[in-house]
Amino acid sequence: MVSIHLKTSMITTKQICPFLFDPSVVSKSYNFCCWEFLALFVIFLQCTVKGSPELHIHWFWNDMELSDGEKYKISFKNGSATLEILNLEITQSGSYTCEVSNNAGSESCSTLVSVKGLSRLAFPPCLRKDLQTVEAVKGAAAQLECEVTGTAPFEISWFKNKKAITSDEKFKIISQETLSRLEIRTFESADVGDYQCVIANDVGKITTKALAKLKGWYAKSQFK
Repeated sequence: MVSIHLKTSMITTKQICPFLFDPSVVSKSYNFCCWEFLALFVIFLQCTVKGSPELHIHWFWNDMELSDGEKYKISFKNGSATLEILNLEITQSGSYTCEVSNNAGSESCSTLVSVKGLSRLAFPPCLRKDLQTVEAVKGAAAQLECEVTGTAPFEISWFKNKKAITSDEKFKIISQETLSRLEIRTFESADVGDYQCVIANDVGKITTKALAKLKGWYAKSQFK
């Protein structure tokens, strides 16, 4: 009897770009997943194999059998069958299959690999300035502000106690390039809470949080 389980991992050996696309499962079946990578990366497809010896391992790309060479490295050690794809190219997108067999039978497992071209370097958001706790005077204006680095454009969202905030009579959101500011026009007791700013672009997402409270509110509440 032969059993097989495919998992896909990725390792960068060239500092072409500092990020990788997260894999997304398109089927609940363990042997049918879709993975997105950037061109010029080196990736590894690895199968965990169990069965009685002698086991024979074969790798296929779109039904064409692969062999060791300039584009691929194939190995089988300690129950792991590995296909290393060198200097990944857009033309290498497609279905990759690992087939294992012995005298008792055979099993196979496949995954889809989608390769995207690297037209420009892109960097995920990274906080240069976090939100800071705000102590506001009742009836006065207050603001929370954060600054981010990374590759624009950014999609910026604000939340209070996990509920989305938009610009209205109470709040004003100002986002300019790498800076985002939430202005609370008139701070009242109802505005006390946890505020959150989420910044995202095509290659990543980051979150910063802070508390907004009335000046002296906690001290006064202790004497009630």
